[in-house]
Amino acid sequence: MPANKVDLSYFLKNNAPPLVVFDGDCLLCNATVQKILNHEKTEELYFTTLNSALGKSILEIMQHQHMQAPDSILFLKDGKIYTRSAAVKSILDYMNGFAFLKFLLKILPLWFCDIFYRLIAKSRFFIFGKNKSCFVPPSTWAHRFMTSSSQFL
Repeated sequence: MPANKVDLSYFLKNNAPPLVVFDGDCLLCNATVQKILNHEKTEELYFTTLNSALGKSILEIMQHQHMQAPDSILFLKDGKIYTRSAAVKSILDYMNGFAFLKFLLKILPLWFCDIFYRLIAKSRFFIFGKNKSCFVPPSTWAHRFMTSSSQFL
């Protein structure tokens, strides 16, 4: 396997830990990841950026399955890849609080929520800005940020 390729078979199994894939260049995305870490019920989620080797491999799998590339966030759980509002809804299941957002995502159809998601995703750099350097996770959570599947093995 070439150096820039990552074996995704581990993450596409039902027993793999849930993985949040986010845009490390996006300040909104980075703030969201920190919010997730601060409000997570238990330390179950792992994280990687879209531009890591692992993130790029996930994007390649999506391309081969004719899935649309993400606007900013993906969620892998039980061998499935969730995008946009479905990813947000799934991640919220792991978090304390955010009752109103959970309620909205429960009663509104995901296609409708995706309209708002896409609007925010398209304007996120303009409104919130872009990182000028690579994302570096806080040291207390560094063990939960993955660059390859071998970190789990």
